[in-house]
Amino acid sequence: MTYQNNQVSGANIGFQWQVGANFSETRPVVLTGNQITNCDTGVLVQSNGVAHLETNVITGSGSGGGHPSNYRYAAGSGAITNSVYRNVISGGSGDGILNRRQRDTVAPLRKTI
Repeated sequence: MTYQNNQVSGANIGFQWQVGANFSETRPVVLTGNQITNCDTGVLVQSNGVAHLETNVITGSGSGGGHPSNYRYAAGSGAITNSVYRNVISGGSGDGILNRRQRDTVAPLRKTI
């Protein structure tokens, strides 16, 4: 599943994995080339979901942060082995990237500004 070249502005949460579901057996959802602006939370990965974030622009996120994640966070996709690759995260008042479950394996983060 790929979400590409979308624009989200002013939402509570830009992209969210549905609460109460169990995505533990699914492949990473790829978010690429999206623009998320002035959302309280840019991307919320929950319910055992996994994401790969590449070339997204997230600006002005509120106290929720740019990429908060409550469960398994991210994985590489295709030829890109990094979980978070060439994203721009700026202007927020919260965390840019937050992985609350430190016991989970996270692919490397690379070239995120």
